Amino acid sequence: MTNSLSPPRFQFTLFENRSHLPSTAGVYTPDNVAYDDVAFNQNDLFVGAGSYTRAIRGATSTSTVTVSRQELDPHSGYQDLYSNMRRSYKYAYGSIVDIDQQISWKPATRRVGADRPA
Repeated sequence: MTNSLSPPRFQFTLFENRSHLPSTAGVYTPDNVAYDDVAFNQNDLFVGAGSYTRAIRGATSTSTVTVSRQELDPHSGYQDLYSNMRRSYKYAYGSIVDIDQQISWKPATRRVGADRPA
C-alpha cells in the first residue's frame, strides 16, 4: 500500500503590510534637517491570491487570480527646504487584478528494453 500526499486543489494567500516612516530625514545630511512628526510616508499594501490546481490526463492545470492594492496615505508628505518648510502632501495608489493559467506536462519516463522479456 502506498500513501502519497497530493497538494490541495484550492489554495488561498493573503498578505498585508504597512510601513510608517519619517520623511524629513535627509539622505545625505541627516544633521541638517528639521524633524517633525507631521512629515511622514505611510504605505499600505494588500495582496490576495487564490489558485485552483487539477490534473487533466497527463498534465497539471493551475489557474490563479491575484488582487493587489497599494496606497500611500493621503496625509503623507514632507517638510523641507524645497517646499520652503511648508507642509507638502503626497498621495499615490495602485491596484491590479491578474489572472494566470499555467499548464505543466512532464513526459513519462520509459527505460529502454523494459518491455522485452528477459
